[in-house]
Amino acid sequence: MPSDRTSSRSPLPLPFHSGSRPLRGRRTSFPTLAALAAGLWAFGGLAVDVAAADCSLTSLGIPPLSDSARSTYRGQPGGLYPGGTSRIPPAHLAAALEASRRIRPLDASGRPAENGRIVMVSIGMSNTRSVFNGFLGRSDEDPARNPRLIVVNGAQDTQTAEFWQEPTRPTWRVLDERIATAGGAPAQVQVAWIKLTDPRPSRNGAFPAHARVLQSRLEGVVRSLRVRFPNLQLAYLSSRTRAYTIDPNDLSPEPYAFETGFSVRWLIEKQMSGDASLNFDAALGPVVAPVVLWGPYLWADGTTPRSDGFEWHCNDLVHVDFVHPSNNGVRKIGGLLHAFFKSEPTAAPWYLLRPAVGSAPRCEITATPASGLAPLTVRFQGRGTDADGTVTEYAYGFADGTGALVANPQKVFHAPNVHPVQLTVTDDDGNTGHCSTEIRVPEPGSAARGGIAPLVVGLAALARRPPARRVRAK
Repeated sequence: MPSDRTSSRSPLPLPFHSGSRPLRGRRTSFPTLAALAAGLWAFGGLAVDVAAADCSLTSLGIPPLSDSARSTYRGQPGGLYPGGTSRIPPAHLAAALEASRRIRPLDASGRPAENGRIVMVSIGMSNTRSVFNGFLGRSDEDPARNPRLIVVNGAQDTQTAEFWQEPTRPTWRVLDERIATAGGAPAQVQVAWIKLTDPRPSRNGAFPAHARVLQSRLEGVVRSLRVRFPNLQLAYLSSRTRAYTIDPNDLSPEPYAFETGFSVRWLIEKQMSGDASLNFDAALGPVVAPVVLWGPYLWADGTTPRSDGFEWHCNDLVHVDFVHPSNNGVRKIGGLLHAFFKSEPTAAPWYLLRPAVGSAPRCEITATPASGLAPLTVRFQGRGTDADGTVTEYAYGFADGTGALVANPQKVFHAPNVHPVQLTVTDDDGNTGHCSTEIRVPEPGSAARGGIAPLVVGLAALARRPPARRVRAK
């Protein structure tokens, strides 16, 4: 099992999916293999053909949710958000930006204070603890991080979703102790990252039954967060990483691990529908939850690169259970989290250091091509300049749970839409610069720049955008 703190803080190999080839292992057949091979995912009319298990299970033939907006899985549309899209809908984005603008340093009683703190916590089990430590290995050494921000790893071994869904559970008292040890207070907690699951989910039935059970538990978790931390504004959720086992009796096998992504999406969809049990808007009734949205999407189909090139190899897992991340996996997921919080428009304004030391860097993005029909492969070239120093880091966000930590990444856009791309560059003084661009993928038969609703992008533009007018449901 990985240690409580990652032993190495060396930079993540770039790009994310780099590293040695996957290890080869024993081949074992399980009853679920036939169901998988039958083609549970309807993708271009192709049936699924998978390997057996363990390190030879390099592909399930299942595209990640973030890359599958125009596909279906067992009758469910793909995509991270409702309506078969992986782009956050504009109204929910506006609500999240409004919540982000409320995040500010608070004193221990929850009153605004220049010398106060912003506390961010993680919620989860051992898998979450490990990868969040990988993120902390970067975050704690990042000179660009807001000095008023305290980041607390609240994830606890064996404490899966059921142990967090009620606010009186002992897990919350342990989290309070960790917050206090870090120098924070419950009234200062304003952001959470959640990565939870149910162990051996096959006990809760086949899809969608087990995913609905997890959804219900996650709803309890976000409500409990608001009870324990009344100033909580945003909760980012991620689903499971890829497992290299399909034994239904294992801790978190495939395709159950993949299917936890639907639990997250259904939760967000329920809040977006205006359900009172997840209300975040005081104008519509009692506030019982933060604004919930996707954090980084962590699942990739083994050695099959997803749209941002990310892969999940067998040596990214410990081979005791083929579920928990190895040190290499910890570093990779830590890198995804790092890129997300530095480039995500709802996160970067409170996560990053605001005052500039000397001159802030400037950046620009060149995209080749900038438009075309799906699937569209785009090569990005990021350029950062700093008048009084050196640009030391590039962090991309592709507005669909994916990202990159290289200057010149490549990304495949699978669905028609206007796709915003954010880039944050950091210099050796910890100053940051931000730039953005759009990739336009039209519907077949439409003009390259027509038929798609535009979206204002860019961290600076989004920070200035007025909150959307919300209408009370009748």
